[in-house]
Formats: sequence, C-alpha cells, structure tokens
Amino acid sequence: MKFIPGFVGQAYQAPSLSVNNQRCVNFLVEIDKNEAKTPTALYGVPGLNRLATFAGGASKGYVEVNGEMFAAVGQTFGRVSPDLSTFTAIGTYNGTGRVTLQSNGLQVLLVDGLSGFVYDIATMAWTQITDPGFVYGATQTTYQDGYGIVALPDSQQFGISGLYNFLSWDAIDFASAEGLPDNVSTVISNHRLLHVFGTGTMELWYNGGDASFPFQRVDGTFTEVGCSAPYSAAISDDSVFWLGNNPEGALAVYRMQGQSPLRISTVALEKEMAGYARVDDAFAVGVDIRRHPIYILTFPTANKTWCYDAHSGSWFEWLEWAAADFQRFRLNCFASAFGKLLIGDYRDGRMYEMSFDAYSNDGDPIRSVRVCPYIWDKGRRLFHSRLEIFMEAGVGLTEGYGSDPEISLRWSDDGRTWSNEITRTMGKLGEYGKRIIFNRLGAARNRLYEIAVDAPVKKVVLGASLEVQ
Repeated sequence: MKFIPGFVGQAYQAPSLSVNNQRCVNFLVEIDKNEAKTPTALYGVPGLNRLATFAGGASKGYVEVNGEMFAAVGQTFGRVSPDLSTFTAIGTYNGTGRVTLQSNGLQVLLVDGLSGFVYDIATMAWTQITDPGFVYGATQTTYQDGYGIVALPDSQQFGISGLYNFLSWDAIDFASAEGLPDNVSTVISNHRLLHVFGTGTMELWYNGGDASFPFQRVDGTFTEVGCSAPYSAAISDDSVFWLGNNPEGALAVYRMQGQSPLRISTVALEKEMAGYARVDDAFAVGVDIRRHPIYILTFPTANKTWCYDAHSGSWFEWLEWAAADFQRFRLNCFASAFGKLLIGDYRDGRMYEMSFDAYSNDGDPIRSVRVCPYIWDKGRRLFHSRLEIFMEAGVGLTEGYGSDPEISLRWSDDGRTWSNEITRTMGKLGEYGKRIIFNRLGAARNRLYEIAVDAPVKKVVLGASLEVQ
C-alpha cells in the first residue's frame, strides 16, 4: 500500500488536462502542524441555516451599526430586528444592481450606481443626497476617519463627504490619481490607508490632515496593477484582495503584502478566468470561518465562485449542487453581526447563518468533491487492486437521509471521460472504525480518482492509499 501524495490538496486544472486536472469543491484544506496524524486534511465547507426570508427581492447588503442591523433588500432599505427574524422598511432607492452600504457610526450611506441615500440613525430620517457636489453614478464607497469616500465614474478622481456627514459633498473635495491616465475603478480603506484602484494602476493615500483636502499620496506606492472588477476589492486576512491586471493585460488575483501587490492566483485559475465571457461584474467578500480567512470571489455571468483560503494558501470552488450540476454559491452579501456570520441570497431575501454545525444549505445538499493528482509511473501500466480512503467515519445521522452516508468514487484514465460511480458507506452513527475500501479497479497507465459526498454529515478527508502491481 502506498499513500497517494497530494490526495489532499487544492484545485488546479492546468491548461492541458493531461498534465493536471485536480478539483477541490466545497472542501477547505486544513493544515495542522501539531504532530497530527496527517499534516493536511479536507474539511467540508460550513452549511447555511435559514434565519428569515425578507420580501421585496434579492439580498443586496447588510451592515451592523452599534448593535443595530440594517439591510438592503430588492430596492428597499430597512432595519432588521435584533432576533434577525423581521425586516422593517425605512426607504427605497433607485438602482437595480449591486449596492454598497457604509456607516460612520451616526449615519448609513447607500450607493446604488445611480444615486446616494443616507439614513440618520438618531432622527430615523431617510434622505436622498441632493448636494451638487455628490458623485452621481458612483458604484462603490468606503469609509475612513469620518469621511465617506467614493470614486467618480469615468474619471481619475475620487471625492469625500463632509466629516461625519454623508449628506454633505463639496465639489472641490476631490483628488486625482494621476500616476497614469486610467480611470479610477474603486476605493477601499484598510489600516487607515486608502487604496485607490485604477483600471490599470493602484496608489495608496493617507489622511495627512490638510485643511483644504485631508488625503495625500503615500510616496513610492504607485504600481501598475489595476482592478478589473470594482466590486472585487474586499478585505480578508487583514489585507486587501482584488481581481486585477498587469500592464500586459493578464488577469490575476492579488492581495496587498505590506504596501505592494502580491499575485496569489495560480496559472490554472488565471487560464480559467481568461475564458469567462465577462469578469467586470465579479464581486467579493472576505469571511473568517473558524480561523480560515477566505476571500470569496463570485463571477455571476460565468456562474462560478472561487475562494482563496489564506490559512492554507489554497484555492477551492464553493458551489451549489442543483439539477445534477454545479453553479455559483448563493452568497450575495455578508456581515458579521451578533456573533453570527450572516449570508444574503442573490435570488431572494433569504438570510442565513453560516455554521460548521449545518451540513446542508437550508436543506439543499452540499456536494463536496475532490479529484486527486494523476497516478502514474512514467507510462507503465499499473493494476489498481485496492484503494482505501481515510475519512472520519461513524458520522451518520440518527435517522433519515444521511443515517448511513455514502461516499462515491469514479475514475478517469484520460482526464476527460469518467467511469460510472460506485459507492461505499462511511459508517452509521458510532461506527468509528469503518474502513472505506474499493477493490479491483482495473489497470491504467495514468489514473485520476474522484471522491464525492453529498450526505448532510460532517466531512473530513485525511488522505488515501493505493495498492498497485
């Protein structure tokens, strides 16, 4: 028996599937350096428990302010009750696409791509911004040091609100990112550094306290890496991540390392993204799940969701299983509030709590898949007599579907066509010693194995061993 190297690993489908065709769907790579049985393992992603369904349309945005929760649903802004069960409308807005919510502690600013609206928490007034200095058409907003900050559409400029007053916008309170003549794509603040992304560049700014305009460039931070999708900029692992491009136009995912961009996407992922019909509509959120800081990047047109786990430095796909196929994860907006990780659905007003104690998405199965690296010996024909999958066994439910959970296996000898699935049980509740063994799997010169589990149970994969002749 030989332990299969790389059986636990990230997604990596090379430009040639004959070279590498690994998948990792709905599995997190866990790294344990404390003399664990195996240094790495795969854990199933957390599931979703529905908390409420708010009428009016898709979940657009959540924000928590001083113990109060606010949400944008459909084209309505409102307050969410403390028990997260009801949504009370406050006002409406105009845009039908994505929105951005931002708070200064006293007000909530909503930008919808057409107009801006402000909710005053003390007076409970909902007001459309009419100040002529406001940046109409702005799609993104961020906050720093009491100021709301927005990018001016189709320009090199960004503007700021009055201090702690999102209703006040002066037409002279703007600055230009002029390292190169590209338009500003988006702005995002982290560690009191304002990241100003152009379509082909990035600059850092700080609050220098100048009376005429408080923000100033940080010398030496200009870089020719732009932002290809305004809503892709998000904070995770205490850093800014975004979907970007270099001067040659190559698409990649970056994160800030200090004051410089670091490319974190793989060649395989970049090849995948380059084949999408559209990437400028991509959006992202940062989520910390049990000390796994994850950058979740969704491509709505391509119907895909890719995730970077900063804990393991690995990529995986977070996908829904519906109609015997995978599609983008249902997350459309996110907030960490009231001790919960709250997820809003892009299809309607459903609000969920994300939890490792949930093993389905509101009753829908979570199909977790791992395709291991190629098994080959320089073209020699190998007879696969026995494969054993090492998993946490005995995790069945007390009754119903999942009381005797199964793992399915199929294989490919060319990376493109696959065998029929065969299954084994993972063990009923308490059958902790259950072994998962597949015998007489034929012969091949190169072989891929795919395992899949969709039962609503805990999923932990430690690795696999193979006996060949």
